[in-house]
Amino acid sequence: MEEELLTTINNLIGGRNTFFERTINRLSVATRDATVTTFLLNERCFMELINRIHTSHQRTTAAATALLTMSFPQAFMDPVTVAPTQTHIDRATVTVVDVPANTRCAICQDDITANAMQIVHCEHMYHSACFTQWFSMSVRCPVCRHDIRQPA
Repeated sequence: MEEELLTTINNLIGGRNTFFERTINRLSVATRDATVTTFLLNERCFMELINRIHTSHQRTTAAATALLTMSFPQAFMDPVTVAPTQTHIDRATVTVVDVPANTRCAICQDDITANAMQIVHCEHMYHSACFTQWFSMSVRCPVCRHDIRQPA
């Protein structure tokens, strides 16, 4: 509908300009003045019509937006946290008891001294607390972005 309206308006403007360019140069001074006066009156009516169409479109758009806003729940546009289930976590990770020396947590970058969680797929290691906190808000390894819900 909008595209058709814009095409119609564009055609009207193009036709008006073509008419004005062809006609105005062929007329006598008196006739030219009368033509210009008529043209300006028509131009005013044309601009009023365009303004009414624009105002109507704005009102319609505002009404549609209000209707959509009222029909969705209040928190519809709020971000949604996607977290893995405990089954996903159990399947994708292992607990490492004997942590190799100089191993750093991929989240906090501190040394891991005991009991680390490791993702089987990518082998990145985390402190248990860092792991629990991170995967309560995300399903992806913070280093390589592997989705732990996918099988290894």
